[in-house]
Amino acid sequence: METETTSLLVILATTLAVFFFLMKSAKEKIVTTVLTKDRRSVEKYSGPAPRDALMKALNCAVHAPNHWKTESWRFRMLGPAGKTKLADLQEKFQPGGPFGTPDYLVVSIKAGEHAKSPKDFSEWTTQALEDHAACSCAIQNFMISCASQGIATKWMTGKMGVSGADMLTECCNVSDVTTEHYMGTILVGQSQVPMNTMKVPERKSGTTEPVFQETA
Repeated sequence: METETTSLLVILATTLAVFFFLMKSAKEKIVTTVLTKDRRSVEKYSGPAPRDALMKALNCAVHAPNHWKTESWRFRMLGPAGKTKLADLQEKFQPGGPFGTPDYLVVSIKAGEHAKSPKDFSEWTTQALEDHAACSCAIQNFMISCASQGIATKWMTGKMGVSGADMLTECCNVSDVTTEHYMGTILVGQSQVPMNTMKVPERKSGTTEPVFQETA
């Protein structure tokens, strides 16, 4: 009886070890695929993404590395009035224009609301740069989460053709931009073309020198 019990325990332990190994391998493959294949900068959108999916992506965004937990990132989804104003400022964002019908998530960082945050962004201090880096990580987290859900994104800054100040004041009704720094606008929604059919842009240097080097 003891021999049978021992054999069953060995079989169970072996089965569990194989199961967890396969799960780990599958997770690594999924993450690598999402990062290197699925996340694309999409130009044309057929409509908005489900709001619950976007909130899931935002939850991933705010779990980005954030020194001192300043949480200085701000995310504003344009409503009908904001979209109309954006189209007035730049005609390429007219409904049915070259980008189609995405949603627009305006991202900025806010100064002065945490003891470790800068008072403003007139000078790029270490604290200001840390908040800038944290928000960039949050944007990447958001886009990766969207890609894993089959949702398209495109992070735009200068190509918007609209200044950061106008995006915040005119489109988002922010009254005081002296303590905010515009990080860009994320176009987000359903892609007109399946993202897994889009060509992956070649990385010319890859992970060879000078991108990656081992120091002495």
